[in-house]
This record gives sequence, C-alpha cells and structure tokens, in this order.
Amino acid sequence: MPHFSPKWKISYTSVPKNACTSIKNMFYYMENKENFVNSVRNGSVFHIHNFYGCRAFNPNEPLNAQSYWKFAVVRDPLQRLVSCYRNRVLHHHELDEKFIAANFVKEGALPKPSLEVFVERLELYCRASVSIAHHTKPHVFFLGSDPHRYDRLFSMGELPLLVTELQERTELDLHLKLEQNLGPKMSVADLSPNAADKLRALYRKDYDIFDFR
Repeated sequence: MPHFSPKWKISYTSVPKNACTSIKNMFYYMENKENFVNSVRNGSVFHIHNFYGCRAFNPNEPLNAQSYWKFAVVRDPLQRLVSCYRNRVLHHHELDEKFIAANFVKEGALPKPSLEVFVERLELYCRASVSIAHHTKPHVFFLGSDPHRYDRLFSMGELPLLVTELQERTELDLHLKLEQNLGPKMSVADLSPNAADKLRALYRKDYDIFDFR
C-alpha cells in the first residue's frame, strides 16, 4: 500500500523490517511538520503503523499515474529474516510461550526458538503469529513483481542517500532515526548452511526480481 504526499508528489511503499518505522516517521514529519507521537485511542496505543498501514501489493491501486516520484527500500532477504528474529522474537518476545496457542506448540512451535529452529519451522511460526507472518512475507508481497514500477529502490546502505533525496525534493531538514533495531547483535553469518539454503529457496522470487546489492 503506497503512502502519498500530494504536496510533494512523493509515494512511498513500505516493507516490514526495511527501516519502515523510521521512514514512516519521517514521512509523517514531511506531511505535518511535526514529529509523530504515539497516542491512546479507545484504550489502545495508536502507533505510526496504525497511521500508515502496510498491506499487500494491489496492482489496481492508483499511484497517481506518472506525477508521483515513487520509492521503496529493499533488503537482502536473509538479512531481513535475521533482523526479524532478533527484533520480533528476541527483543519483543513475540514467540514466548504466552503468545503461542497450545495447538501450535503441540505441532512443534517451540516457544523462544533458536534461530535454527525459527527458520526450520518458519511456516509453522507464521501460522502461530500474525506479526511473524507479516514481518517475514517476501518483498513481492508488498512491492509486486515489477521493480520498474518504482522510480528508485534504495538499499539499506543507501538510507543516507534517501534522506538527501527527500530533503532536496521537499526543502525540509529531515532526519532518519532508526527504530525497531533493538535486539541482540546477529548477522547472516549466524545462519547454518541448511537454514541459509532454505531461506534462499523461500525467497527465490525476491532474489530473481530485485537487486539487493
């Protein structure tokens, strides 16, 4: 689902674990000239993701034709998966025992899984947790299968270039504060060869379509 800024003619399509919380906060500042602050609505906290959603790609959803500059951020799928594990599983504890229904535990969804078990049983954990499923869906789920639909696809290493680009287009003093980056330090090197092979197969379409260099 693209996020539009009509004033600046800019469209951003977000992908979970690709700095999307940080970029959405910056996007909010672009539109409102003030920082987003979490608030309470009907007893529940209203986050930036409630303000800017993140849904499946819809080829029929208008992008205001050619008038908008369209961008997204892509990330090597293995790096993205490890980021999901360290942040959503180890930091936010989304796969602690109290959050996994007993029927999934019986199927083998071990609470607090190691990285190896998490990858090995990823499909099961995605059924057990809406959040894990959301954060591990492939790029094509959110961006579609045509990279040329976007004017620019930034890598995670190019985030400073993204900020510079947006500053030039908006003439605003913008800052990108990295959010949702908490959790034990881990990298793709922590994946076993079997886990890495499984993930490369799982995200094969992403690798075929997008350039993650």
